Amino acid sequence: AEALGLSRSATRHHLRVLERSGLVAPQGTTPPSGVGRPGLLYGLTARALHFFPQGYDRLVDGLLREIKALLAPGQVTRLCERIGKEMAAEAPRRRPGQPIPEYLSELADFLSQRGYLAQVVETAEGWHLELGNCPYARVAQAHEEICMLDQVMLREILPGEIAPVHLWVEGARTCAFAVRLPAEEAQAK
Repeated sequence: AEALGLSRSATRHHLRVLERSGLVAPQGTTPPSGVGRPGLLYGLTARALHFFPQGYDRLVDGLLREIKALLAPGQVTRLCERIGKEMAAEAPRRRPGQPIPEYLSELADFLSQRGYLAQVVETAEGWHLELGNCPYARVAQAHEEICMLDQVMLREILPGEIAPVHLWVEGARTCAFAVRLPAEEAQAK
């Protein structure tokens, strides 16, 4: 309250709002400074940490440089493919009889929750999966094989053919993939 020039009641109000939002939690007490109850000490929760700058891109860049120095190019490729397959294992699967647009919408939600800002668009040629954000953009600038993760993940998740329409690492503003479903899948629209 003193540091921000706020009243104690305004400070308590803001702390309650932050606590209800899951961003802070009580983490201890302070001895009373005279008569009264001990004061509560608040700290950030794990949920609040994503609001602060992170250094994951620098860490991953350094790890990839070291991995590339230790492994042959084919081994690096296989490593990226395995990681893409692991990522795909977390994705929702199409339920029997589920309409394709409904499933693709679920898939877009899954990808968006992971930072891709995904949407599915039906075109004259079929479906396009458009990724409005690359969660690995800074790392992919120096390590294009990171893009393989997304492509392997999508090929594991979706039946049929997945083909890049345009890619961020090739100068596009976003990534988009054409999804060509097998005949029996496409007829189940």
